[in-house]
Amino acid sequence: MDNTVSVPKEVREQIENIYAQSGLSFTQTINAGGPPFPVNESNGGYMKANAMKQLLVELEAGKNSGNLIDADTAWQIIEGVAQ
Repeated sequence: MDNTVSVPKEVREQIENIYAQSGLSFTQTINAGGPPFPVNESNGGYMKANAMKQLLVELEAGKNSGNLIDADTAWQIIEGVAQ
């Protein structure tokens, strides 16, 4: 069964604007388990805190891997991913 829903572009933009006001995106909310939950600034802060926690775990795992790279190489990788 397909769980996708199609909404008009104008409605999608309104939804995105509501979530953006709280520092979230609609996609982030779906990835975090999805609505229904109150959309407010504390949710955005919670999601950002969880992302930072995961980032620190990944950084520590990388540091402990023994496969270290210099900062310039790291930034090149990050910038390549962002594009």
